[in-house]
Amino acid sequence: MRHTTTAILLTVGLALAGCTSGSASKPAAKPKATHTVTTYTFDDCKALLEKHYQAGNVHDAEAEPECRGLTHGQYTEAVKAVVMGHKDEIVADAKAKVMYDQVWDSLGTADQQSVCDTMDTSSPEAVGAMLDGMVDDPSVDTTKMAQYFYDEKC
Repeated sequence: MRHTTTAILLTVGLALAGCTSGSASKPAAKPKATHTVTTYTFDDCKALLEKHYQAGNVHDAEAEPECRGLTHGQYTEAVKAVVMGHKDEIVADAKAKVMYDQVWDSLGTADQQSVCDTMDTSSPEAVGAMLDGMVDDPSVDTTKMAQYFYDEKC
């Protein structure tokens, strides 16, 4: 019986010790803030590349957080997906620039200088109107052509 009484007292003592603390109003400890690690996916990288493309900020983003976790092959596939999504636009833009360069090259030095001088003092629309007579294709946006001349040639 002595062992039973000792066991009961020991059990009650342990139970009471577990339920009480040294200070009656001590608040529970707040859990420490943990640093969350964001895991980016192939689609996150592709979305970043698309955002850069739309903003006209095309550059190698392989070291950026959204793409860093991809293998070089996966990154290349993400770039390919974005480029292929815009291939018609890219081809049309390249064709337009080839045509713009041909028109520029057909201008004499004096006319090229006139385009640059007019762009300095006027607008792409004014230079575009000046170029309208030189371009036979009415689908050509001569205002865009004038801006291209100013940005790339002047």
